[in-house]
Amino acid sequence: MTYELRPAPHPTLRPDGEYLKMVWRDSVCPMAERLGLSIKLSNIFTQPHTSLAFEGYQYALSQGKGPAYTRQMFTPFFQGEHNIGELSVATEQRN
Repeated sequence: MTYELRPAPHPTLRPDGEYLKMVWRDSVCPMAERLGLSIKLSNIFTQPHTSLAFEGYQYALSQGKGPAYTRQMFTPFFQGEHNIGELSVATEQRN
């Protein structure tokens, strides 16, 4: 089972903070590059709480659609700067 690093009511990290910039520069971006993925640190005011997205994944997994759901969440967040902690984003139908 997945878990949220900073569950509500704890605040999430701001993308303009030094810690998040360092982690992305030193770990996240190099890993994505090795995998051939195009991602960027979202400029969303704060990183989203993701428990709703995790719940959606568990449902999708039970329907045999876990990998497709994962792509549906990662693309909007890592490439489109959408807040996957919002119900409207988590339930949006994408191609």
